[in-house]
Amino acid sequence: MSTTAAHTHDNRPTAYAAPHAETYSLEEVVRISGLDAGTLRWYEDQGLIEGAAE
Repeated sequence: MSTTAAHTHDNRPTAYAAPHAETYSLEEVVRISGLDAGTLRWYEDQGLIEGAAE
């Protein structure tokens, strides 16, 4: 499943959205998943998810 991210003026993602799902802020993704931002970034670096980098 591909995701897209909305970005701030300094290119930090503010939210994540799958084509058929709701949009979540980075803070919500961290809270819901139990993962920290660094771990989410690692998953993105591995190509497992998109739009996780702060």
